[in-house]
Amino acid sequence: MTTKLTVLISGGTSGVGLAIAKSFAKLGADLTLIGRQPQKAQAAASRLAALPGHPTVSTLLGDLSDPTTNQQLAQAFLATHDHLDVLVNSAGTLPTSGDENISVNLQSHYWLTHHLTPALAQAAVPRVFVITGAPLAIKLAPINEGQRTTLARGAWLFDA
Repeated sequence: MTTKLTVLISGGTSGVGLAIAKSFAKLGADLTLIGRQPQKAQAAASRLAALPGHPTVSTLLGDLSDPTTNQQLAQAFLATHDHLDVLVNSAGTLPTSGDENISVNLQSHYWLTHHLTPALAQAAVPRVFVITGAPLAIKLAPINEGQRTTLARGAWLFDA
């Protein structure tokens, strides 16, 4: 007997997140997509639900960079799921400052993962991924104030 994977994808309504969602949909996963725009989320869910594999697709709407909304989205997921096999953090934006980069592209992933820890702990082999489809974000905005040059930002990526 095969059980469906339970997968939550932030940013799953477009770009890299949607491409990842398509892969899981074809496997027949129980997918939940987090997006900010209702029409875009519904269109993505409808397209994914029609794919081979007969996935179950639902959506949650909100801005993960807002701490209260981030927690509410996690609580909404936890209210309907007893476990989470795969969490894909792919929501993000092209930042205009270091502060925006940290709050939107880093902290929002951390807090969502933190809030979903109870469901991840119930999975047999939980997986958490942080994905970016825009490496240009690192080029354009520092992660911290010590990264004023492209070279300094690139060095951070490869510092072990």
